[in-house]
Amino acid sequence: MLAPRRTSPKKGLGAVAAQGKVFIFYVPGKPGSGPRMTSSSNGHRFSFRSQKVSFFRKGLFRKKIDISTCQNFNFSKIGKNKYFLLCQQVRGKEKKLIGMTSQNLVKWKEVGSFFNLKEPGVIVSNFQYDDQRVMYWGEKSIKIAFSSDLKKWSVSRKSLLKPRKSKFDNEFIKPAASFLRPEGIILFYYAYNKKGKYSLGAALFSKNDPKKILWRSKVPIWKQSGELKNEPLKSLGLVALKGKLISYWEDSKGEFFSLTLPRVWYPRKEEKGEKEGGEIKMKKSRKNPIVKPRRDNEWERDGTFNPTAVRKQGKTYVLYRALGPNFLSSVGCAVSSDGTNFEERWGEPVYKARESFEGGVNPVDIREAVKYMSGGGCGGCEDARIVEIEGRYYLTYVAYDGANPPRVAISSISVEDFLNKRFQNWTKPVLITRPGVVDKNACILPEKVNGKYVIFHRIYPNILIDYVDSLDFDGKTFLKNEFYIPPRPLMWDSKKIGVGPSPIKTSEGWLAIYQAVGRQDPGRYKIGAMLLDLKDPTKVICRSGEPIIEPEEWYENEGHKAGVVYPCGAVVKDNDLYVYYGGADKFSCVATIDLTEFLKQLLSSNAPKLKKVVFV
Repeated sequence: MLAPRRTSPKKGLGAVAAQGKVFIFYVPGKPGSGPRMTSSSNGHRFSFRSQKVSFFRKGLFRKKIDISTCQNFNFSKIGKNKYFLLCQQVRGKEKKLIGMTSQNLVKWKEVGSFFNLKEPGVIVSNFQYDDQRVMYWGEKSIKIAFSSDLKKWSVSRKSLLKPRKSKFDNEFIKPAASFLRPEGIILFYYAYNKKGKYSLGAALFSKNDPKKILWRSKVPIWKQSGELKNEPLKSLGLVALKGKLISYWEDSKGEFFSLTLPRVWYPRKEEKGEKEGGEIKMKKSRKNPIVKPRRDNEWERDGTFNPTAVRKQGKTYVLYRALGPNFLSSVGCAVSSDGTNFEERWGEPVYKARESFEGGVNPVDIREAVKYMSGGGCGGCEDARIVEIEGRYYLTYVAYDGANPPRVAISSISVEDFLNKRFQNWTKPVLITRPGVVDKNACILPEKVNGKYVIFHRIYPNILIDYVDSLDFDGKTFLKNEFYIPPRPLMWDSKKIGVGPSPIKTSEGWLAIYQAVGRQDPGRYKIGAMLLDLKDPTKVICRSGEPIIEPEEWYENEGHKAGVVYPCGAVVKDNDLYVYYGGADKFSCVATIDLTEFLKQLLSSNAPKLKKVVFV
């Protein structure tokens, strides 16, 4: 076997699949070199040997086209051993599309220059509509054109696909490739921004009306990330090879990269109810809201929301943030055998403010507390998370005194004392985050990693992660903010994120449910999920491409704050995942999903990776 060679082409033109191989067209770096092509049988390892390629203008004189003035090469198959190439020629301010045909991929002949088409386009491979070829074209939005002879095109200026403000494709889009499938015409497109950062999307059009869109991806099939996250990339095309879809790219150094797209990325008619890759939706309970404020209990009269949960001895204990007329938050508890219907609701708080740093000593001044008000509350113990570790329940929560920036506090109680309602045995709460900084959304992994406890918390806009030797804090030593997981630009969680309940250990990794706000939809809290590495929970394995829960119901919009779903609890019962969350900063709610299926769908949303093309 030949050893891989590091030398690579300097300027890529495009890629096409033919005769069971992928052919990449390029111009070598040597001065005066003409265009060439090389092939690969698997799409990733290409032959170092190449073949000269010629592009001729139409007419009697075989004058070659100056290929250096052309860009955005897109190839399509239009018959047995017949191929069509569209490329955009740019000369100064003048732009036009050039169409060429070939039967052997080596010699290409121009069939027309289309001055009425100035933006990149692709022909639908092996397809005709009313005896006409179909082209999707555009670079700010995507439109359609028809031709009976490939020489003259009837152009529509009406946009079929436009950028979407709240999605990944919110700036510019242009076609990448188009194929015929039983379900319809699949159009892949590039989504990119002013900085040249790319994503891939897809749309399905009707075979009976190529202007009619049937479906469009809500999440990117792929987005630029990893080592090449900030690298200027150039698209070289997308091909179908032996049942696989492979996209090709070139970086600023002239290196080529291949990208094998996931198999599941669009809904198939024969698989009823299947979501597109990355789109996971939990089922909200018909019983929602499962915990409502009670007028007869003053301490929980105005709000019972942002619930955390723990399951023990066949019962789920849901601990919710309770709010009364004194604006001071405490923690109430409801008990359920099935996780949804409650047979018991305790009449007194299981935890309440006791220290000055949480408003438990001196009365809170409402006028000062408004600055950090949340959920209609102005102090106390807010948005608790509970976790069992070594026979004890640890409670982390936001402690707020009504004046200083909210911080994270911790307290614990033995499982036996909790179940027997000996709440006087909670340990003295201690602040564990730095003074003067708003720090929230804290939870603890239920077991040690590499001999240390792992604590998650949030300082805007990131999830922070710290390793500590002990959970017995002294009130003088604080979390160091060692690691972080950031929001994702251009995604639904682009503004701020925070972990919800304590992550759950699964065979695929630590399952972390989190809340987020996106810049495209500010003010609305949504819920997502991510898998973290079991041995290194600072490493994200995959992350949901879209929210798994969104604020759509009345109980998520009618309360202290409209448009809020806020998770603080999660348990697994009979392989069903129960996520407990607050609705509109007033109610407690729950949503469920089969855990095995949930993990499968979450893993399918994992972005494929670019791999360097090897020349041998």
